[in-house]
Amino acid sequence: MMDRLKRWFKNYNVLFAFYSLFFTSSLVSQSVTTSPYSRYGIGEIKENIFSQNFSMGGLSTALQNDTVTPFNINMANPASFPYVRLTTFESGLTSNTSKLFSKGQTQLTNATSLGYIAFAFPVTKWWGSGFGMQPLSSVGYNVIDSKNVDSIGVVNYVYNGVGGINKVFWSNGFKIKDWSFGANASYLFGLIENTRKVVLPAANGYFNTKTIKRTNVSDFYLDYGVQYGFTIDSLKKRDLRENIRIVWGATFAFMSDLNTVNNIQSENYVVNGFGYDIPRDTIELIKSQKSFIRLPAKFSTGITFRKGDRFTAGIEYAMQNWSTFEVGNVN
Repeated sequence: MMDRLKRWFKNYNVLFAFYSLFFTSSLVSQSVTTSPYSRYGIGEIKENIFSQNFSMGGLSTALQNDTVTPFNINMANPASFPYVRLTTFESGLTSNTSKLFSKGQTQLTNATSLGYIAFAFPVTKWWGSGFGMQPLSSVGYNVIDSKNVDSIGVVNYVYNGVGGINKVFWSNGFKIKDWSFGANASYLFGLIENTRKVVLPAANGYFNTKTIKRTNVSDFYLDYGVQYGFTIDSLKKRDLRENIRIVWGATFAFMSDLNTVNNIQSENYVVNGFGYDIPRDTIELIKSQKSFIRLPAKFSTGITFRKGDRFTAGIEYAMQNWSTFEVGNVN
């Protein structure tokens, strides 16, 4: 088994390093959303699924990796990894188009980036493993709220943000007869930058104010999965033309606190003739403030019905209690 693992890593470590570098730089430098609602919490949450799951309406908890080509990876439930029969590489693009309406105005926006990259491979007949990267959340917004203030004039309140949280995961699944169990061990990291501005009329002589908050996230995260499946090859002592496969699955993750480090800077500034912000005075400066982000527990369960290799249907229920979400003790 160890010789097999060594040969696999020798063949694929260069390819993985290249894609990892490309993927990481893409995630850090691009926002996969333009939604103003990504201002709240940790941004717009990205589903823990790949292209095949998207094509089935998000179904993932009870899907197994034993379908015909093209082979796919189901990292949403790590209990599916023992059913990986060949070394599989999968990557996908994510494109998000939004149509925004406000006060009679309409804006169409689009954000496209590399959505995920993953490898999966069999270790033994009862053990499958895999690893990869994908975003957990994305922040990308730019909102202006204008108000007419007495004795001052029109004041613009500007809010914008970029960044998000990325995830590097290592998945392992183990099979015991008709049961399989698995776990995803993930490392979450990323930078979220939120900026608030108060922009006053240029003619009144007041300074504008700006606050920039940079939140660095860095911590580990675990989630678990289980599946039970059986095959029906005959009914009433008559062989079926195509076998029927029924799979039940469930996933679970405990409530988790992610370590964060905040850097906050508030300042007065003026805008020069070229449109650049020129700082005049620092109002507040907080460096390396430790805090946390509390992710709520989540649970899913589902069942799939597959006939041969041409028909699959399923149903799934998932829940995550976001009323318990906190950022630094703020619900």
